[in-house]
Amino acid sequence: MTDELNRAYAEIDALRATIDQLRATASRLVQAEALFHGVLESAPDAIIIVDSAGQIAMVNAQTEALFDYPRNALIGQPVELLIPTHLAGLHHQYPTDSTTDVHTPPKGAGIDLVARRRDGSEFSIEISLSPL
Repeated sequence: MTDELNRAYAEIDALRATIDQLRATASRLVQAEALFHGVLESAPDAIIIVDSAGQIAMVNAQTEALFDYPRNALIGQPVELLIPTHLAGLHHQYPTDSTTDVHTPPKGAGIDLVARRRDGSEFSIEISLSPL
């Protein structure tokens, strides 16, 4: 009986150690996420993160100011919302999947394009694309 009890206590100790490790990992993830959001928000340029389905997943404050949209009106919307109708489909020419080599500038990087604000006005932009 004491051997079984000792094994049970050892298992409990191992579980406690695992739980402590998971808590520490969760804490580091929360810190990393806060750092990421801090970097995103402090960037001097508009940053738009688009998911693989072409929907806006995240934007920074500069994006809100430049496009005159509140953040919550952009999240979940197709990126085409920010592209003038006469240029629709242009962004499909650029690679968007995570297999793109991050060391090779994507086709179209650094070229001037036109974007559309909430009021429909158009303005020149320069884009850079990279997988995340």
